[in-house]
Amino acid sequence: MKYQIDLPKGRGMLFIIRYIRPVYKKADSDTIVTAPAIEEPIAKCEADVSLLADVVVSKFVDHIPEYRQQQIYKRQGVVISSSTMNGWVHQLSPYMKLMSEYIKEQILQSSYIQQDESSIKVMDGKRKASHTGYMWVMGSTELKYVCFEYHKGRGREGPENNFKQYKGFLQTDAYEVYDIIDKMYPDVQHFHCWAHGRRKFIESMDNDKARSEFALNQIQKLYAIEQNAEMQTVRTMNAL
Repeated sequence: MKYQIDLPKGRGMLFIIRYIRPVYKKADSDTIVTAPAIEEPIAKCEADVSLLADVVVSKFVDHIPEYRQQQIYKRQGVVISSSTMNGWVHQLSPYMKLMSEYIKEQILQSSYIQQDESSIKVMDGKRKASHTGYMWVMGSTELKYVCFEYHKGRGREGPENNFKQYKGFLQTDAYEVYDIIDKMYPDVQHFHCWAHGRRKFIESMDNDKARSEFALNQIQKLYAIEQNAEMQTVRTMNAL
């Protein structure tokens, strides 16, 4: 017996699926025969794969904490304890790791990658305190894929490990760690982000308005060229 979730017309609905597996004994022997069990991501789990997928997507894509999900299910008449749901998520982590590795692999095969790193507070369960870690974000605008990779520090190991075999264009901010890309990997065409550069001219408006405005107008013209090129590309792709 399993709980399954179905989403008719955008509304979630929980219901029970009952599996009946008849057991037979062969007439000419004592051999017992029964239908094989269905394949499950978590053995003997009361949650159907559809419910497990909903929990994981809600947590990691829609950023709905497990506690809030439990309250949502409780309003529908299904009580799921925090330890049970947390156990599901932990046991599904190998599958999510495989998906993450696949996404990263596909991104590194694309011709244009954007990367940035952001600080994140990480709880230390033993000390019951937090420390600052870094989430290195790598994305492909072609594929609409994004990969999040956690590192304890903001050092060179992030970009150094990821782009050893990469051939293509890499866009970053001007953080000095990325300077190793130009020195170590000649197959990577490294360039910086106009949005980060443009921000400095906005900040300098009070100091030198005339030259700041000139620079911002030039950047705006580049944006117009970029937009036109993108539209031309879309039209070409649609015509193929």
